[in-house]
Amino acid sequence: MTQNFGALALIALALTACAPPQSPAAADPTPDASRAETFSDCVWGEVQSAGVSVWSFACARDRLVPDPALPGFVREVEAPEGVMRAPVIALFTKAETDPLDAVLPAVRAASPGAATANCEFEEMADLVGHYQFMPTGEARATYDALIAPGGDATGAAEPDYMPCGVWGPSESGQRVFTVVRGAEDRVAAIDMGSEITIFDPSTLRRSE
Repeated sequence: MTQNFGALALIALALTACAPPQSPAAADPTPDASRAETFSDCVWGEVQSAGVSVWSFACARDRLVPDPALPGFVREVEAPEGVMRAPVIALFTKAETDPLDAVLPAVRAASPGAATANCEFEEMADLVGHYQFMPTGEARATYDALIAPGGDATGAAEPDYMPCGVWGPSESGQRVFTVVRGAEDRVAAIDMGSEITIFDPSTLRRSE
C-alpha cells in the first residue's frame, strides 16, 4: 500500500510539473494620479451593480452606490439640505451580437427631449468605441449654432441646450456610450461630468 501511495504521489507531482503555468491573477486597478489627488481623503474600491463593476473612491459624504432600479450606479452626496442622488452610469441591455443601435429605443425612452425621437449615436473621433447621443437634421444645425462661439440658437427665446435629454449633449459635462468590457450584451451610458469623476470609467467591466 505504501509503495502504491508513493507511486501515485510521484505521478501527481509529474503531472503538476508538466501542466502549463497558470496566468497570475489580474491586479486590482489603481487610481490615476489626478483622481487620487482630488479624492485624497477617500477610500478606493470596487462597486458592483447589475453584473457590472467599476472602481471608485468612497468619501465620508460623497460616494458611488449601486442602483438596481436604474439599473446602474448613482453618485450619492450628503448635503445640508439632504442626500442628493444623481445617475452617473446607466446600463442598457441588448443581444450580444446586436449593434449598439439596438438600445436606441431604450435610450430614447430614458432621455426625453425636444429632439430625442431623431437623436442617434455618433462615434467620437478622439475616443474609439465610444459614442454620443446627438441630435440630427434641423435640431443638430440649431444645436451647433447654439454652442458655436457667439451663438444664440438662431434667436430662440429659450435656447435648448439639451435637445436629446439628460443622456445627450449639454453645455455642462459630457455623456458617452460604450459596450461594457467583457459584456457584449450591456451598453453603458456614462456621465463624465465637467470635473474629475469620483469613479474611473476605464475600469468598467463585467463583474466576476
